[in-house]
Amino acid sequence: MESEKSLGQLLKDIRKENKYTQEDVAKALFMSRRTLIRIENDETEPTIELLSQLSDLYRTNLLSLIYEKIKFKNASAMHIIQNLENICMNSNYDSIKSVLKDLYSICEKDPENKNLLQYYYTYCGFYYVNSSKMDLNLAIEFLNRALTIFNKNFVISEYKDFVYSDIELRALCALSLAYKKRDKTDEYEDILEYSFKTLKKISSTYFILGNQYASSLTFQSRIDESLSLVDKLIEKAKKYNHQVFLPLLFYLNFLNYNIVKDYEKSDQYLISAIALADVYSSYDLKNRIKAKSKIITQSRKTSK
Repeated sequence: MESEKSLGQLLKDIRKENKYTQEDVAKALFMSRRTLIRIENDETEPTIELLSQLSDLYRTNLLSLIYEKIKFKNASAMHIIQNLENICMNSNYDSIKSVLKDLYSICEKDPENKNLLQYYYTYCGFYYVNSSKMDLNLAIEFLNRALTIFNKNFVISEYKDFVYSDIELRALCALSLAYKKRDKTDEYEDILEYSFKTLKKISSTYFILGNQYASSLTFQSRIDESLSLVDKLIEKAKKYNHQVFLPLLFYLNFLNYNIVKDYEKSDQYLISAIALADVYSSYDLKNRIKAKSKIITQSRKTSK
């Protein structure tokens, strides 16, 4: 497990992950390299304006990360959670378990940190709902734990009676999906719509739940509604610096136009989805898109 990191060290790690040198960053942001060195060595605090500029350069919401650092009181935990977010965004759920071990080790050292524990329970739930090691009973157990940390009386049958944070809305949707898979319940689509429409701010959760909601509309054959929502999500992803979600959204429109047999538009969205996955280094997602789309495009030939 990695030792607790300072804000400066975290910023340095993110810079290196993006393969920028200090000279690259200084030149791009018209600042002195010495200033960047002092920030990364924790000799001075970065301004909000600089964090915003670095967010654009690194394609990472650093302001949100700083908020999470304050909430979790542990920069290492925050970095692990960011790693888990990236794994989930790429739908690479089998990779979650090994990272969860590091998060659990931090939870053991800080058992009073309920925010951290809630994230741990939630990601455990995501793992058991979505991975190849699916265990719906464990998923339901972990997600109920996550949802009762701050809402002691939570029960899913009365989900509209509670107020949720972003991570709790995602846990709620995952819980309803687990019940749907296990018990064949039909509340998932309603809860997904409720959760997405409950969000008041543009955040990663907005795009995660938005994509899930649009996907549910597609699978309900409500194609026009899904297309309208995806177009709205694409516009907002570009406007609010959440372009990392574009590959998934373009892939969903590939599916939508394929269903209505507009193959020209469908293929245009597929090409864009793959290209955007390259741009944002989402290589696992790119491989999954290529594998799934190959099956779909081949099925067109057999259906003729």
